[in-house]
Amino acid sequence: MSLNQLEQKLLKDSCTDDIVEKKGVPQDENKILTPEDIQHDVSILARMLINVYVGWPFLSDTKKLQILEILDALYSNNITISAKAFYDELSPILDIIQDGHFSFHFYGRHFANKLHKKQNVGGNINPDKKSLITELRADGVAVIGLSRMYTGIYRDYKDDYNGNWAMKQLIDFKSKLKSSRALILDLRDNMGGELRFAGEISHYLCPDNDSFIHDFYVRVNPDAMKLNEHNSFDKNIKMHDTDITDLKHLTKNFESDCVIDTVNYDKNIYILTNTATVSSAELLIYKLKKHPNVKIIGDNTGGALKYCRPRGVVCPHSHIAIFVGTIGMPFIEPNFELHGFTPDIKCIDGQNAFNIALNEINNKNIKLKFNCNDR
Repeated sequence: MSLNQLEQKLLKDSCTDDIVEKKGVPQDENKILTPEDIQHDVSILARMLINVYVGWPFLSDTKKLQILEILDALYSNNITISAKAFYDELSPILDIIQDGHFSFHFYGRHFANKLHKKQNVGGNINPDKKSLITELRADGVAVIGLSRMYTGIYRDYKDDYNGNWAMKQLIDFKSKLKSSRALILDLRDNMGGELRFAGEISHYLCPDNDSFIHDFYVRVNPDAMKLNEHNSFDKNIKMHDTDITDLKHLTKNFESDCVIDTVNYDKNIYILTNTATVSSAELLIYKLKKHPNVKIIGDNTGGALKYCRPRGVVCPHSHIAIFVGTIGMPFIEPNFELHGFTPDIKCIDGQNAFNIALNEINNKNIKLKFNCNDR
């Protein structure tokens, strides 16, 4: 059976109405699924992959065929199995796709295996997953601990900077940062969040000559648009019938409406990373790598950026959830997914990246300053 024939076969038992985001659906690994249950769930999974997943058009035909053959075996075999057995049959799809955002949720979140060995290089100095911390140490080293890429809306600042608490804190920190002799930006355990926040932080520290504009891809068939309606980039896209492999090209300038002025930081920046540094945190690193005095210290980042803004649905019978990226970023270098950025100074297992950064700063007291706009 050809690839196209398999796609059409697996799509026939579901429709756009099945593409519904749900949360908090209880799971039972022992629930027995009938052949009809399996066919409906498989068809929904196939629809999410073939029509919604922005990475599907970029997969090789070989990988597509491998995935569809797994689904077809479940769809066609007329078997009765438990929800757990059903998930076990699906799980190899994760490592075929090799996408850091693609996941199944069944008794926890399941992603593809990372393509490098994880090292313990310490966790983020900021335990609050909804905010950031700033500090100017007694030795003149500035520290920004950023554990999520969310601006945070706090009551104290609800009338300032459009409720942007994180930006308010960075503005308050601006004079101290300018007086520092080096900056440690801790992005360890930063699982990402708002793409715009990456642009704002980059602009705050040191904007480059080109604006934060990149091409993006989104799917524009009705299935994809049903989930993409929540994406802030897509407000001007009308839902319409189109070939399932069609992509819409968009651009977004994340710096055009920044609420914060730049510091034009002209000293050394040490970015701390580990394998839990992913998504929009990696987008921030991508921008800051253009800074001539940036060093990355720690472990490889997770490599989850190329197909981002995941959206998911829950299969109605097995209650397995599938999450797929809905925005594609073609500017990320090849083989980035699951590899991530390799640090300039790679810590060995058990070394704390923060301490290594301090050693680097103290051993390099003299650095040439530069102008952020001289690239």
